[in-house]
Amino acid sequence: MLCYLILLLTNSILMWNFNLSNKDNYVNILILSWYINFIVVISGWIMYKTLGNSIGLQHIVILICFLFNFGQTFLWSLGVHSDNEIGTTKLFSNYRIPTNKDIYNALVFSEYCFVLLIFGMIVFSGFTIKRKSKNGEDNANIFFDVLYRVSVILGWVVIPLTFVRVFITLFFSAFNGYSALYYSSFQIPAILDFAEKLFFPVVVGILVGSRYKKIRVAYVIFALFVILYSLSGERGNWIYDLLVLIWMHHKYYKKINFMKILKLSIVAFVSLYIVAAIVDLRQYGLMNITFNELLETFNVGNSPIIRFLMEMGQSLGVTIMVLGYGRDVFPFTNSFGYSILGSVSTELARLIGIPVVYLSNYFSQDVLKITYGTGFNFFAETYINGSVIYMFIWGAFIQLILSNYKNQNSEFRKYVGCIVTPIICSCFRGESLAVFKNIVQIGILYPLILFGIFKLVMKKKNEMY
Repeated sequence: MLCYLILLLTNSILMWNFNLSNKDNYVNILILSWYINFIVVISGWIMYKTLGNSIGLQHIVILICFLFNFGQTFLWSLGVHSDNEIGTTKLFSNYRIPTNKDIYNALVFSEYCFVLLIFGMIVFSGFTIKRKSKNGEDNANIFFDVLYRVSVILGWVVIPLTFVRVFITLFFSAFNGYSALYYSSFQIPAILDFAEKLFFPVVVGILVGSRYKKIRVAYVIFALFVILYSLSGERGNWIYDLLVLIWMHHKYYKKINFMKILKLSIVAFVSLYIVAAIVDLRQYGLMNITFNELLETFNVGNSPIIRFLMEMGQSLGVTIMVLGYGRDVFPFTNSFGYSILGSVSTELARLIGIPVVYLSNYFSQDVLKITYGTGFNFFAETYINGSVIYMFIWGAFIQLILSNYKNQNSEFRKYVGCIVTPIICSCFRGESLAVFKNIVQIGILYPLILFGIFKLVMKKKNEMY
């Protein structure tokens, strides 16, 4: 922690010097990009040391945060560019082409947010509860049994409904094009949306509850989910889940050695090529393409990794626009507080006068005047709220959720950490209201129901003896 505190102070001095430099000079953007690359590597290493020389879920959060906020600048620092990168075209059709100064200012602000986010995680990494339990192993066995049974029962409902949602999306995209999912009146019933929210907790519950004895069942279900969504052109629905499953496999089942990493890398590279091809074709609809168009999408020049990073890094564009418009265009400047109050029920919040708003919708429709969503991110929302200290608080919250608690409920807390991590990762491409609602529903209410069932089973067992 001391090391990162020194880095934070050094960072403040360097950022102050950066602000004195010529912001219109592209060279300074490259220098700043390399500095951010260095900060990210150092942050990952310090977190590795903080976690006892191990890779944790926190590293997934750091990686996703980096890719969404600095994905494009990372490529620029390596001399890689694309025709539609930030600074070459209008942002979301209705915002001007960003200047070097716009990009520079957004990078400086985002870097501050990133450093404070990681600092909050590191500071609160020591707040772990270590309490021994005489019946720790028995408690763990009972929890695994409860988790498995609940996940299987719930899975009979959640998994079919989730695949209904996936098939609806797939067929609509195939016949109308991927863009029609966002540029038309296409809507999914709320029950199917909620079922998908529970899909990953159910898959993880089957894995963990069975102690990986049902690994083939869980992986086949998830693989079908990924393949079908990829065919529709979607990536955001499963990429975070996949990273968590890989981490869990390495941590709780079998270590992933170098050869496995090499094989996974090859599979990932080929898969990215296929997904990139689908992304090219999805705007027309899979049913409307010719054979020549299909072959062109697999052209070696269309690097899937570069395109993947460029697309993820578009979140920086949202930060640029928010800084450009300023706070005054938004209906309120304390959205984090309102989102917490409205996280249980937006309808109830509005009924009692709390102004809860999905910022991505408001920004798209009321500010940019476009009919599709731009997405949002917590760094941009931090600017609206007026202080980067919110990122320190958010980092502290993340660490408290993901910390490896060593007490009688440690297995339960590990499970919660795994199912909440994808929700946390979504904050780098979404707004606080959606993220907090998902945390309440999936990270609090659902685990509380599980914990209640676990306690009832424990009580019955104690009464028997």
